[in-house]
Amino acid sequence: MKFLVLPLILFFQLFPTSLLFGQKINDPITHSILAFIQTIDPLFESTYVKSEDGSDQKYTEFLISGIKSADTETQWIKSLSSFGMVLASLSKEDAKAFGAKISKYEEIRQEYQSFLYLGTIPVSSDQEKTQVYLHVIRSIAFHLKVKEIPAYENLVMVNNYVEKELQKNFESYSEDEAYRINQIQLHFLFSIALENFSKYLSVGILEEDQNPAFDDLANQRVNVMPQVTNVGELSARLKSLGDKAALELHQNMELLLADYLDLTSNLIGKIIKE
Repeated sequence: MKFLVLPLILFFQLFPTSLLFGQKINDPITHSILAFIQTIDPLFESTYVKSEDGSDQKYTEFLISGIKSADTETQWIKSLSSFGMVLASLSKEDAKAFGAKISKYEEIRQEYQSFLYLGTIPVSSDQEKTQVYLHVIRSIAFHLKVKEIPAYENLVMVNNYVEKELQKNFESYSEDEAYRINQIQLHFLFSIALENFSKYLSVGILEEDQNPAFDDLANQRVNVMPQVTNVGELSARLKSLGDKAALELHQNMELLLADYLDLTSNLIGKIIKE
């Protein structure tokens, strides 16, 4: 059995090209994901999708236009979904081999497709946005898993632990308050996942002896995030923050994530050039 070919026309319908194509991108995460997609463009040089009018569109251009044409409220989650879709696309061959190796081909195929189809998941409510964001983060663990990089095991464990906390917050607080708390929880989790992914690129592929960016970003995270011992304590600390402090923390974490994404793009760019 072969992996199913993704009917990307469905994505085109969800991500229509519009006059907003050239709109300014203010969100740092979205900006960095767009740069990431442009960086990996050579890896998809011959990958095209069909538009509604039957014309061909390059896969990376399709993703970029989808992000840029999204409205301001949903643009950040569109960009995150595109990041997960790209990682899934890059995982395809490894997923096939890994599924066959562990005799769980169908299970791995379905898991792989859940990331490849991220762009089709509805994101109208705060809880849906939270679940999509979490699944985007899981795409990194999946990418490392099918490449048989041991770091994925810790990521899966932490992801599961945080997922339980996210649900508990939605059950314990108002939806707005829970969403605000969970966003920071997910930002923190995403930074950890990106750190593991970029270290794999740096140490595992480029064989770098050291990269000062990792220490710089880890120190930046320590300076930005409240110092706690577990996710439950973090939720409590985040709940106690006033609106101004919470907004500042959110913005600082967005900048941190943009820096991690830029580091990832830089490392992949080096790998492509080698």
